[in-house]
This record gives sequence, structure tokens and C-alpha cells, in this order.
Amino acid sequence: MVHYTMFDESEKDTLGRICRKLAALSDQSRRTGLLALEDEFDGILAELSGKNGKFARKLLMLVVDGQSEETIRSIADNYTASSCDSDFEALCFTLIKNGVCAIQAGDHPDLLAETLISFIGFDGEEDFRQRTGFVEK
Repeated sequence: MVHYTMFDESEKDTLGRICRKLAALSDQSRRTGLLALEDEFDGILAELSGKNGKFARKLLMLVVDGQSEETIRSIADNYTASSCDSDFEALCFTLIKNGVCAIQAGDHPDLLAETLISFIGFDGEEDFRQRTGFVEK
């Protein structure tokens, strides 16, 4: 397993951007419902860009379409296996998959943040919290 501390600044910023977007989507979906996420599809592509944007958009479309968590995780795992060329890309996809499933489940944004931070580990937690604005509870 690769450690957060091994990533460069650009990669760390990308991870932070992914997590901030997922937390914002979690908050929005709890206020306005999952179907309202459909309005965010184009913004996701613009904010996350590349494979990460396409992946997040695809998984959120499955959520809005009412697919089960099991189906979403299975599809996500297939894309991760077939599309990730590096440990960094795999971590991005893992964060997105788990974040989208937390959104689907209606998890509180603070719980989603802790879930995502758990993939970073204790060594990078403080830096990651600063980049994302996630406050320790």
C-alpha cells in the first residue's frame, strides 16, 4: 500500500479536491435529495477533470438511477481494475467509490469526511485535514 506522505503536492491537492467535492455533494444530497445531484453532473467533470471526473459522474449517475450499493461497488471495482495505472489513481478511485456510497447511504458529511480520512492514515491526517478543511471531531 502506498502512503499519503509519498505523494507530491499536486497529487495531495487532487485528493483534497476530490474529498471536498464529495463532502459538498453529501451535504447537498442530505438537504435536497439524491435526485438533485443530477444537476451537478457537468460540474463534477469540470471540477475533478479526467478519469476522476468521469468516474465520479458515472457512479453518481448510478446512484441517481437507483442502483444498489452492491451494483455500484462492483462497477466501481471493475473500472478501478481496468483504468488505474498507478497507486495514486487507485486511491483516487477508492475515495470516490466510498464517498459516493456514503452519499447514497445518506451518511452525514462529517462521517463521510472521517471515512475518507481513514484511507489517508495517521501519517498524513494533519496535512490532509488542512487541505480539505475537514475538522477533527
